[in-house]
Amino acid sequence: MFDKLRLKLTIIYTGIFSLLVVMIVTGCIILLGHSVLTHEKQEMRELIIHEGEEFVASGELPVSKHSIEVGRELAYMLQPGSDVLLHDQVSGSPVGQQLLALRSEWPQHDRKVKWVTLRDANDRLWIYLIGRDQILDGNASVATLYMFKDLSDYYYEEKGEILWLVLMSLFFICCGAGVGYYLAGRSIKPIREMFKRQREFVADASHELRTPLTVMGIAAEGMEGDTDSNFSEFTVDTLKTMRIEIKRMNNLVAALLSLARNDAGAGDLKLEQVNFNVLFEQTLGTLSMLAEQKGLKLEQRLAQERLIIWGDRMRLEQLLTILVDNAIKYSARGTV
Repeated sequence: MFDKLRLKLTIIYTGIFSLLVVMIVTGCIILLGHSVLTHEKQEMRELIIHEGEEFVASGELPVSKHSIEVGRELAYMLQPGSDVLLHDQVSGSPVGQQLLALRSEWPQHDRKVKWVTLRDANDRLWIYLIGRDQILDGNASVATLYMFKDLSDYYYEEKGEILWLVLMSLFFICCGAGVGYYLAGRSIKPIREMFKRQREFVADASHELRTPLTVMGIAAEGMEGDTDSNFSEFTVDTLKTMRIEIKRMNNLVAALLSLARNDAGAGDLKLEQVNFNVLFEQTLGTLSMLAEQKGLKLEQRLAQERLIIWGDRMRLEQLLTILVDNAIKYSARGTV
């Protein structure tokens, strides 16, 4: 019982700890991604301004041939206020055609930055940050410049970092499970001790009660067998009832001992063939006085043929006694 309780507590503790670890790791990943994206967007805005100033000053195109070939940085220039192409530094890249096909997803307003994802022919994922702004010569607009920056490396680096974070999280969750198992053991230790003391008390009390009950039973049998005394019929019936009740008390004491052994994992049922008709009549006979004291009529209706049950006689008797006693206790008048 306590092992199952400890296991349940361990699962609860581990679940709570795992939830906290997942929340922390997820929060770190989100914050890291947001921080990187914010930083890159700011750099993109500064890059567009810088490349525009260089283009006005020297006519130098925004990106180099090598950057285009590897797809690291790209540029696309249009005439101001139109779709007339001035310079195309996108088509020559590994994913130039895919980027041009996503023209509708490019920023539609100046000084805006967006990111898009696409896959090349080898199914490699590319992530591009796209910024747009005007190239100004004084107050006059010379061109509309789109700049593209590949952020795929961040994705693959972060993917590796996430894998390490997951592995570390699993390690900490396993450690948390061990700590949870230890704490669960500490938590149920007082309950285990209290339960042990309660079981010992039941066993000790049962042992102490057996001796006086045995003496009372012998005394009642001796009085019943005393033929020299002139007992009234009521006294004889009372002695008989006392002897039966003493026997039942002995059975209850034995049941308490059996319960203590069951709690300790050492209890067994004593199965045998029981004549239920006889057992029922005996039980009603011992409880008839209780019914008479409350002014109740106790009736029994049993089939004529014997009803044989395979069970523990003592526990069946306890069950019948509890049921009939409750019926008497909670009936104000009439018949049970």
